[in-house]
Amino acid sequence: MRALSVCFVVALFGCDLDSSGDSIADAAITCGNGQIDVGEDCDGELFRVTKCHAGTLVCNPDCTMDKKACTKWCGDDELQPEEECDGTSFKVDCLQGTQICRPDCTVDRAGCTAWCGDGKILAGKEQCDGTTMPKDVCHIGSVKCGKDCQIDFLNCEAFCGDEAINGSEQCDRTQFHYPCHNSSGVLTCREDCTIDPGTCDAYCGDGKLNHVDEDCDGAVFRAPKKCPQAKCLADCTVDESACP
Repeated sequence: MRALSVCFVVALFGCDLDSSGDSIADAAITCGNGQIDVGEDCDGELFRVTKCHAGTLVCNPDCTMDKKACTKWCGDDELQPEEECDGTSFKVDCLQGTQICRPDCTVDRAGCTAWCGDGKILAGKEQCDGTTMPKDVCHIGSVKCGKDCQIDFLNCEAFCGDEAINGSEQCDRTQFHYPCHNSSGVLTCREDCTIDPGTCDAYCGDGKLNHVDEDCDGAVFRAPKKCPQAKCLADCTVDESACP
């Protein structure tokens, strides 16, 4: 009322009320009412923070959280083992799209279409995802998918990338069954151990018999097949093991 009276008296000169005092007064009134209001970290036994990761949650008389009592909590922008995220830090990155960190430090992935752990392999960024593994990735032994969605080859003795041609591989890095059959061409090996012919138009795997070392190439056989079950291998030799 006093502020209004002053305004009335000096109306000709104008009046600008200071609202900060009202805010302080409002905070003083609401602190202690047993509910967390605007501008309060806590009120009595109630806290905006869902959990204290190091220390104890203590509410000061002015309804601010005692940050000396709790040194690690959801909302401090430091990612803790119990948190999926905190602020802009995420335990698992979104590989395609965007994700949001909720106030309780859980992740909202409604806007994220690919991440490590979704069971789908994102080409160029993931080698595997959970139980989803590329076909024939290990020829001898076993593999597992790491938490970073990269393949762990520790228990695999033959795989694409080991510099040895195994299984159905057409090549492996610098290794090829046969070089380019036309001397002017160059073959390169893709990451999935298939041939990139580049400037080469005659090689084992092109579906054509163009060298004496090739007994077959794809569906083309140099000699009549011994039986319908005979097949052409990746090294352009004939497998008749299934023949009677």
